[in-house]
Amino acid sequence: MVSAYAEREGRMRDRLGGRECLCPPSCRLGLHLALRHWCAPGGRVLMSPVNDDVILFVVLAAGLRPVQAPLDPRDGRPRLRLERPLRRPHDPRADSAHPADPPVFP
Repeated sequence: MVSAYAEREGRMRDRLGGRECLCPPSCRLGLHLALRHWCAPGGRVLMSPVNDDVILFVVLAAGLRPVQAPLDPRDGRPRLRLERPLRRPHDPRADSAHPADPPVFP
């Protein structure tokens, strides 16, 4: 079977020194194939909160779990250090919640 993109794939193969390559008909399909190839099912992918929703759905369709982190306003990179604790101090008004329920953040 000959790909509709055989000529383009041949040029890319020559550029990469003979390595096999595939030219998918869309970037979404290419990303989906790459994620399925290199990431274990159920694995987590760190994503920027400003990514396009299409990328989010491609990650979900590949069977992965997107994880988002806040961005550092100075350089736009994900900020991985927490600036505040995950648990808030006990609030007596919240006694009606079940103790095993996860905390709710504002």
